[in-house]
Amino acid sequence: MSKYGISPPDDWLYLSKPMEFTVVQATEDSTVEQREPSEAEKLQKESKKQELDRQFSTYQETYEKVKQAVEHATDPMEPLNALMLRAINNVDLGTINEVQTMILGISQDFISNSKNTNDSRVWSPYLEINRKYLEYITQLFRLHLSLCDRQKLDSAKIMILDTSEKIADCVISIDSKNIDILLMFWKEVADMAIGDSREIFNKIIQFYRKSANSAFKLGIEANEYWLDEIFRQLGWLGERLISRVGIEEKPLMRDHHYFNEYDQLFEALLTAGYEFNKTPTSYPLIYFDFVDVIFLQLLSVAKKTGGQRLKENIFSCLYIYSSFAETAILKGNNSRGAALATLRLKESYDKLRSEGLEENAKDAIALLVLIGVIASRHKDKLQRVEFFTSGRIDQEVLDVLVSSPFQDKIKHALKEAYLKQDADWSFVIEMGKRLKTNFGFMFDWTTGELYPKDDPRRS
Repeated sequence: MSKYGISPPDDWLYLSKPMEFTVVQATEDSTVEQREPSEAEKLQKESKKQELDRQFSTYQETYEKVKQAVEHATDPMEPLNALMLRAINNVDLGTINEVQTMILGISQDFISNSKNTNDSRVWSPYLEINRKYLEYITQLFRLHLSLCDRQKLDSAKIMILDTSEKIADCVISIDSKNIDILLMFWKEVADMAIGDSREIFNKIIQFYRKSANSAFKLGIEANEYWLDEIFRQLGWLGERLISRVGIEEKPLMRDHHYFNEYDQLFEALLTAGYEFNKTPTSYPLIYFDFVDVIFLQLLSVAKKTGGQRLKENIFSCLYIYSSFAETAILKGNNSRGAALATLRLKESYDKLRSEGLEENAKDAIALLVLIGVIASRHKDKLQRVEFFTSGRIDQEVLDVLVSSPFQDKIKHALKEAYLKQDADWSFVIEMGKRLKTNFGFMFDWTTGELYPKDDPRRS
C-alpha cells in the first residue's frame, strides 16, 4: 500500500458525498421567505450529521492505523523487480521469462481478490486498489522496457508486453473500467516503436484488436467508454505512423505472411467496421473519428504519390460509412447512426473533390446514391435527425446529388440501384425531376408520368 497509495477518508467523502461539504445553499429567489424547519426535521438533520461524523471518525482512525502499519512495510514486488533488472543486464532470457510468469500470477491473484473494493459508497483502505496496482505495475514495466532498450533486448520486451496483455485480459473480465491504464501504457510503447520496431508496434495493435473484440462480445453499450478509448488511441497512433514513416509501397508479388505497421493498423480499422455492422443500433462516433483520421492521412499521401493501393484503401474508408448506414436503416432502424454515417460519407466526398481526387469522389457519390435510395424506401420508419436541415437522410443525399458535377456516375448508380430493387419508383421520379433526367427509363422527368405505350420516345 505504501507503493500503491491509500485514498484518505476526506478525499472519499468529498468525491462520494459532495453535498456534505455545502455550507450555504443558494436559492433561486433570495426574496422568497424561507420556511423554518420543524423540530423533527432539525432532529433528523442533526442525527444524520452525528452519524456521518461517527462514521468519518472511524474511517480516519482506520486510515491512520493502516498508514502507520505500511510505513515501513516491504514491497513484495521489490525482489522481483531487482531480479528482473539484473536478468536484463545479464541478458538472461530464462530468468526474465520466469519473473514475468511470477508477475503475471501475482497480478491475476491480486486483481481477482480485489474485485469488490470499488464500492465508493463505503470507504476502505483498499478503495480503488486495483487501479493503484495497475498504475504501479505499468510503471515497473516502463522501467524494465527502458533497460531493455539500452540492452537492445527486443525479445525481453516482447515477454513484458505479453505479460501486460494477459493482465489486460484479467482486468477486462473482472474490472474493465481500469483497462484504460493498460491502454495508455500500450499507446506509449507503440509510439516509441514507430520507425524502430515493427514487431513491437504490430504486437500492440494486435492487443488493441483483441481488447476491442472483447468489448464487442461483452456488448458495445456497457463497454463503450473503453472501446472508444481504443479507437482514440488507434487514430492517434495511425496519424503518427503515417506522418512519420509514410505508407510502404509493397511489391506486386503478394506475401500473405508479411504485415507492416500500416497493414496491421488498417486491418484493425476494417475489423472494427465489420463488428459495428453486427450491432446496427450503435452510434459509432469515436470509431468514425478513427476512420476519418486515417482517411485524411491517406488523402495527404495520395495527392503526392497516387497508386492503386491507396485508392482501394480510400474506398474502404468510404465503404465503412455506407455499409453501416445501410445496415442501420435495414436492420437496426437506427436513424441517428445512419445519419451520422451519411454525414461522414458526405464530408469525405467533399474532401475528395477539394483535393482533386475525382475517381474516389465518384465512388463516394455512387455510395451516397445507394444510401439515398435505401433511406427513401424505408423513410416511414426513420425518425428525423437534428443535424440535417430537412431532417431526412434521403433529402440530404438528394441535395448533394443535385449539386454534384458527376451526373453520369449518379445516373448509372441510380439505374443500377433500381434494377437491383434497392430504389422505389417514387425516389427515381423525384430524383429525375431534380436532376432533369429520366436515367434512361420510360418517363417524362418534367411530370414524372410514364410515356404512353405508343409514345415515339419509347423507341
